Amino acid sequence: MQIIGLGESSIRKSYYPELQEQHTELLKKNEELLAAYEELTAINEELTANYEKLSESERKLRESEERYRTIIETTDTGFVVTDDEGQVFDANTKYVHQTGHQDLAEILNRNPVEWTAAHDKEKNILAIRRCVRDGFIRNLEVDYVDSSGNLIPIEINSTCVRMGPGMRILSLCRDISDRKQDEKILELARKKLNLLNTVTFQDIQSAIFTLSAYLELTKNALTDEKAISYLEKEVSLIQVIANSIKFGRDYQDMGMKPPRWQRVNHVFLYAISHLDFLQISRHVDLEGLDIYADPLLEKVLFNLMDNVIQHGETVTEVTLKYQKRADDLVLIIEDNGIGIPLEKKSMLFERGFGKESALGLFLVREILSITGITISETGVEGMGARFEILVPANAYRFSLDYDR
Repeated sequence: MQIIGLGESSIRKSYYPELQEQHTELLKKNEELLAAYEELTAINEELTANYEKLSESERKLRESEERYRTIIETTDTGFVVTDDEGQVFDANTKYVHQTGHQDLAEILNRNPVEWTAAHDKEKNILAIRRCVRDGFIRNLEVDYVDSSGNLIPIEINSTCVRMGPGMRILSLCRDISDRKQDEKILELARKKLNLLNTVTFQDIQSAIFTLSAYLELTKNALTDEKAISYLEKEVSLIQVIANSIKFGRDYQDMGMKPPRWQRVNHVFLYAISHLDFLQISRHVDLEGLDIYADPLLEKVLFNLMDNVIQHGETVTEVTLKYQKRADDLVLIIEDNGIGIPLEKKSMLFERGFGKESALGLFLVREILSITGITISETGVEGMGARFEILVPANAYRFSLDYDR
């Protein structure tokens, strides 16, 4: 029996395909590992870059917060952040002291209504709701109460913004104690000056009345025509003085009381009730128009209507109506009289121009200007006077309950 031996080369040839397959598989896995390593390296580089960016953002945010905190802590105005229910979320030291407390922790998660004076609690509650609804509050004045029970008048300006899932109300709260004190002192000075002027005007008017009576008696006793003419001039000058005194009395009343909303057609009726208006027809189409003006608005309409009677000559009717011009409104008062010459229009509202009504029309312009209202005359001579009163958007409104 013959035994055939297998050499080494024969064994390699027998296993070569299997080894080749394993080698190929190993190469493939090695490539996959290299690719995974490169991907991990790229991811690591991206994460490192993102981490550096995040660190930079955190640093900038921290610096921004530090600047923000420095600003709100160094200002002399109280600053508070609340949620849409009014609960305190953050505040500076100035605001904490305005509430009568010493530390922020004492007011966190509490409502400013708690340290608001009883007479202003409801106002503060409504203001928070209005801020959430409208997005802001401006110049709200309420009284806070400190730990000793003293009232601290505060002026609040707030803005409502969205932060994350909820709303935040950012409020600047300024202590206006000094301003209120100054206002009281000024009001007292005004009252004293007004009293002095009133007494002085009354004394002068009494003297003018008495002097006028004596001059009239003197005129009746004189027979010399020249002396009578002189006396008539004296009487005329006294009337000028009386008109100036009347103007001074009206002018001193301007701004003494705060402006208020006034129904124009009602004020017009009050104004003409002091005049002989029986022979002049009226056409009023104002649809419940209210104007925010000085309480002397009645004096404005009185002087305009008195001007109609004194200088309209042929006037038989007066019309009051309005027109919208962009956001503003124009109140139009026109008549069918002789009108005003073109060359006189530019001087019509200047003090000292024209006849007796000059001071009255000057007063009209001054009263209206208190709330930013202007007046001009745009009529055509021979076709009647036409006064246009321009009322800004924030100084007029229409009420639904007007008299039809």
